[in-house]
Amino acid sequence: MEGLLSDDDGNIAAAMSDAGAFIYLETLDNAAFGAASTVTPKFISHSDLASQWTDTRGGPAYFAYSTNYLIDTDNAVIMDLETTRPIRQAEVGAVKTMIDRVKKVHGLKLSSGLSLHSI
Repeated sequence: MEGLLSDDDGNIAAAMSDAGAFIYLETLDNAAFGAASTVTPKFISHSDLASQWTDTRGGPAYFAYSTNYLIDTDNAVIMDLETTRPIRQAEVGAVKTMIDRVKKVHGLKLSSGLSLHSI
């Protein structure tokens, strides 16, 4: 099947699962997830290694992600979004990533008043 990922013997499922595992492990090394902190997590999810054990809402702890939005508040438009582990280092990196991506994709940059404008 042309266009689909397959190994030398045409085994599509095995090649896709290998690629999926590679992409997942690569994500864990990404600055927004596993590489965001050198601290060893207190608990690790057996089903999703990229999630973070958190009790930030003051209730029972759970595994979670943070969803970070870059919003043009003047026009009420979500310009970009980036998911990270819910730790400050990852969230700061996500903001930098979103600003760079919006500048590259949409040709917009933040002005000194933190509003988006055309470049």
